[in-house]
Amino acid sequence: MNPKIAMPVLRQLPIDTERPLRQRLRQFRAPVVYELVEPFMFAGRVGDRWAHLWLPAGFRTDLASTPRLTWLCGGRPDGLLLIPGLFHDFYYRHGRVLARCAVAYEPGRWEVPIGDGTRAWGDKLFRDLAQEIGGLRLPAYAAWAALRAFGGIAWRANEQYRRAYRATNTYQLEGEYAD
Repeated sequence: MNPKIAMPVLRQLPIDTERPLRQRLRQFRAPVVYELVEPFMFAGRVGDRWAHLWLPAGFRTDLASTPRLTWLCGGRPDGLLLIPGLFHDFYYRHGRVLARCAVAYEPGRWEVPIGDGTRAWGDKLFRDLAQEIGGLRLPAYAAWAALRAFGGIAWRANEQYRRAYRATNTYQLEGEYAD
């Protein structure tokens, strides 16, 4: 584990307290949504190559939606799984992650989308980043196995965003988080 990894700057979005009482009570089980305040870059392994992975400011996420019980085993979404979770959430939303390249494939374009658009590729990216950041293989593989078993729900829920990205080549940063 590299102790000098720069952490992303996130802010928690405010909770709407002007709703009727019944809707406010449902907020206790609603996801907490965070927004990336500034662009975030992380140099990491993607498959067998190194890349400067990049996330744009304004990207909203609920971090890794891990059950509270897994927090006892170190599976907190705001711990070692924070950075892998951010890139994984972006990948699930768009079917690609962004890489910054010194030599762009297109003139004037520094962000190059990478990934093959499959759920398996995104889960493997999460596993590889979790192993690299945490320095331990077992927790990374345990988190990866949980993703493979239960991540299909989130993958299907984000299909509309991936379809919109393929059609327009623009990123939907905000997303919708139901309560």
